[in-house]
Amino acid sequence: MKMRMKFFYIILILCSALSNFAKASEVNLADIAVYANASVYNNPDLDSVSLVEFPFTLNRNNFEFYKPDSTDSRYFARIFAHVELMDVNGVPVDSTNTLFTVAVASLADAKADDFRLFHKLSLFVKPGIYSARVTIIDVVSKKKGEYYIDKITVEKSSHNNGVNLSVLNTAYNAELVEGDTTKINSPLFKNGYDLLIDRKSVV
Repeated sequence: MKMRMKFFYIILILCSALSNFAKASEVNLADIAVYANASVYNNPDLDSVSLVEFPFTLNRNNFEFYKPDSTDSRYFARIFAHVELMDVNGVPVDSTNTLFTVAVASLADAKADDFRLFHKLSLFVKPGIYSARVTIIDVVSKKKGEYYIDKITVEKSSHNNGVNLSVLNTAYNAELVEGDTTKINSPLFKNGYDLLIDRKSVV
């Protein structure tokens, strides 16, 4: 009888532990799919630091859209993006963030599953080996998603080698906008192009 009672209590403890594990896993599930990478741009004129860009891609239908003004027929989503840079010990060394708005003509457009959003964050970083975490928050619904980049190598630029290129990236789309002044201030503008980096592009 005592053995049966002990066995019963062990089962109860295991069930309780599994239940808590399931709840923790459910809480930690990402509500927003985030795809990101890091590109390092060295420049001999800035030999103490390099520009590191963090292009990221999001699925638009992951966000909640609302109509803030009855005079405007469009719906809007507000997106907060944050990147935290960490050293080899996992200690945060720098961070940056941005807040941007996405507009759609209707709620039907907002729910379309074939539309992606592109943006990027940038930091000037000293030579070293780093990791980074890109965090996205839907300001309206408070949903959250993260993408972890486990290794970013920033080498010191050499004055003898001229300008160095970043790691190789493939473009999801590249649109020539050199004469379009409305797009020159876009965070995706580079060398006369509105450049969308593919989410699986770093090679």
